[in-house]
Amino acid sequence: MGVRRYNSRLTGSVYKAQRIEKVLNYALVVFILLITSNSYADEAEKQEIIERCKTEMGEYGPSMVKACVDQDMEAASTLRKYPDHHGPITERCMDQMRNYGFSMVKACVDQDIEAVAAIENISDKYASILDRCMKQMKSYGFSMVLACTKQDIEAEEALKNY
Repeated sequence: MGVRRYNSRLTGSVYKAQRIEKVLNYALVVFILLITSNSYADEAEKQEIIERCKTEMGEYGPSMVKACVDQDMEAASTLRKYPDHHGPITERCMDQMRNYGFSMVKACVDQDIEAVAAIENISDKYASILDRCMKQMKSYGFSMVLACTKQDIEAEEALKNY
């Protein structure tokens, strides 16, 4: 009877060790997938940049392609560091400008961030103009909302002089 109890304990320990090994293997696979998915995304993004720069700048030679790649890689890196509250702006700019490169996306985001700050400083006296421009132009970005608002404010002021 003592041998059976010993074998039962041994079998139970082996079973536990096998379960622990399976869990650790699973955790290792998940960890590797997480690491490689990030590097794959970075690699895919890098390839996207290189191909776009070759297509757009290839006729000007390798130094121009390299300059394009360097600039876009830097812009993509900077965009990843922007605060989360700029997410909707970044998302819109990515949708509308990504085909032109990350430098253009970054320029779009930067312009809209500046425009939001300027819009916040527009006098309440022009609220109706701002509201109308917001409805008409918001899908094109805050820089377009600001341009519309400024243009209409200037026109309204000019009409007072007639």
